[in-house]
Amino acid sequence: LTGTRSKPLALAMIFVVQPLASSWGAPVMTIAIKRLTSDADRTVSFGIFYAMMNVAALTSGFAIDGLRLGLPGGLSPKDPASVLASPIRVVVLSTVFSSVAALLVALRFR
Repeated sequence: LTGTRSKPLALAMIFVVQPLASSWGAPVMTIAIKRLTSDADRTVSFGIFYAMMNVAALTSGFAIDGLRLGLPGGLSPKDPASVLASPIRVVVLSTVFSSVAALLVALRFR
């Protein structure tokens, strides 16, 4: 999505792929907590999961504003024809990096 200039591809990614990927997040985490924790730890685990979701919701707005205001010309401000010359694309690219980081952390605790 970050590197495309095709409007149909961007719309397909925004309205099909991204909602599907987002819809798997909370149910997968909930099932993982249910299956991978003991009965005694389950309440604490759900509490930590819920707290992390609230912290993420609280900080995401500040992070997006910081990227948009800090990089008004995107990652290549001298080349307006560049794919990454938009601060919105930088925000989307940052979600890719955070997802990869989350995957690496999840694989570490597998």
